[in-house]
Amino acid sequence: MKFSILSVLLLLILSSCSENRPVRGEKPVARVMGKYLYESDMAGLVPADATSEDSMAIISSFINNWIKNQLLLSQADKNLTSQQKDFTRQLEEYRNSLIIYAYESELVRQNLDTIISDSELEKYYNENIENFVLKDDIIRFFYIKMRSDSPALTPMVKLFRKNFARNQDSLVYYAINFSEDYSLVTEEWVPLNHFLSKVPLTIENPKIFLDASPFVEIPEEPYRHLIYFIDYKLKGNTAPFLYTRENIRLVLLNHRKQMLIREMHQKIYEQARDKNDFEYF
Repeated sequence: MKFSILSVLLLLILSSCSENRPVRGEKPVARVMGKYLYESDMAGLVPADATSEDSMAIISSFINNWIKNQLLLSQADKNLTSQQKDFTRQLEEYRNSLIIYAYESELVRQNLDTIISDSELEKYYNENIENFVLKDDIIRFFYIKMRSDSPALTPMVKLFRKNFARNQDSLVYYAINFSEDYSLVTEEWVPLNHFLSKVPLTIENPKIFLDASPFVEIPEEPYRHLIYFIDYKLKGNTAPFLYTRENIRLVLLNHRKQMLIREMHQKIYEQARDKNDFEYF
């Protein structure tokens, strides 16, 4: 059953009680006092793949809500004073703010320089380093998930244990060719809690655990999780630059954005002043 057929059925039921004549050149589907709801007001309301039952439920709910809102508006209109119902000023202010925001957004889109050099990022980090305090424990790690029956598992464990730094290239090769999952970006800092949510490992005291041994092998049949903790920083300490780099970039971009908008405001003001487009009385 299509939307138009459902609407016609509802139209026949609901419009039969209508006492006033609708103003449009189409039949209404509902009326509240002198206001009418038309089928065209509900265009696009029902998804194309909706069943007949779902379509009827959606349409009925929309019409019922429309009726309730119209009744509430009518009651409010009767009980509020003209002054209480006058939103002319608020609407004008809201409209003006939307127009200004749209103009500023377009100005930023066209003119904002989004390229920030590493030297700028490091300068901001060093000048504001007291603000970069870790709220979570963070780690750098090398992770590989292997099947327990993989012939590559034993040689990989030996490479981890013998000399991780020297054997890292070989581990990358094994990870890419034999593992079920891996994370090889060893320079990236990650919150410890985020990492622990991905692996079957519980750490009660991060410092004691991470100081004990950098390599951990966790059985979870039919897999083995091989983890090498390269470095860690505990919450309360200064966050590493690489961990804060993206946040600093966003801060500096926002500074540029605000500066661009302020310069635009000032330029418009000065141009209008030079043309005598405004004056004080």
